Amino acid sequence: MSDHEALPRREFARHLMTGLGAATLSTAVAADDEPPREPPSPEMLLLTTLLTQYPSEHYTEEIVQNLYRDFTADLARSSQIRAFPLTNGDGPAHVFRVFRQPTEGTP
Repeated sequence: MSDHEALPRREFARHLMTGLGAATLSTAVAADDEPPREPPSPEMLLLTTLLTQYPSEHYTEEIVQNLYRDFTADLARSSQIRAFPLTNGDGPAHVFRVFRQPTEGTP
């Protein structure tokens, strides 16, 4: 154990709430100073994440624009797939049957 005196739970909670209140108040005051900003688009968040996690000098302006366009198309496709109505009992549709071209002389 340390040489410090143990802090009772209630006293700890009081200190914690005082600190949280001060932090919330300072955030609210700082937020009033600047106008609210519009959040970035999901495509821009994905692009920023990709570029920060995998930096490279090979990224040209054209490559970055193509990545942004691909993210936009992928998110649009995913929202179409997500909008398809499913019930809880719907299973995966992975039935596979071989297609055989009908030949003459076979039933």
